[in-house]
Amino acid sequence: MKFDTISIHDDVDNECCPDFSCCNKNINTPIAKRKEFLRIYNLKGSDGCTEMLVDFLGNSIKASGYNVTTSGR
Repeated sequence: MKFDTISIHDDVDNECCPDFSCCNKNINTPIAKRKEFLRIYNLKGSDGCTEMLVDFLGNSIKASGYNVTTSGR
């Protein structure tokens, strides 16, 4: 099993993966974008990928059937 192709919820800390696809099967974030998130996170930490996290959150809400707009800082 590869971490970049299958979304797994962290049951130890009860945390979703960054794009929330572990809990919403309607979310299909491209693998390239997931890898880019990990690359930035490993270089800069969570502050370096705030914009991507906001985008992931907006996409998860939209995938749930709500119409939202998100913006970065």
